[in-house]
Amino acid sequence: MIKSILARAATSLGLVLATAALVASPAQAATQYNDAKFVVAPTVYQTNFYYSSPSVASTVTPTGTINQVGYAYSFNSSIPTGTTMQVEICNEPSTGVARICTAVTGNGAGGWTSAFNGLSSTTKFYYRFYLSSPTTKAINPPVYGANNRITIGFIQP
Repeated sequence: MIKSILARAATSLGLVLATAALVASPAQAATQYNDAKFVVAPTVYQTNFYYSSPSVASTVTPTGTINQVGYAYSFNSSIPTGTTMQVEICNEPSTGVARICTAVTGNGAGGWTSAFNGLSSTTKFYYRFYLSSPTTKAINPPVYGANNRITIGFIQP
């Protein structure tokens, strides 16, 4: 009987020590990557029409999971009076991944968005520009796009 109790106690103690060892072992730290890509924004010739930049994707290896996407955009000419430039960053849809577009602000200053968190770091992104106006009209002179940045921030475990 005493042997049985001691055997159960030793087994329990062994499980507790093994569990403590698993909990106490240090976790592997994930590595943060930020890959900046530059793309020229399109020239905007009319109001109330979407214009898109070419797509860009991270080329850093190893790949990982997106945890932030940065942006900075500007134009080489003025936005016409009475209009508003709306800017979005979108991902290109792929198998199992729908298109997500999120509005961004800060002409010239830029910022970060978490709208694409969890997507693969190989996801392609592009800017979408929309010059809003009460009436659709040609813009003369047009609004010339500048060299803009999209930074794909991701972690690799």
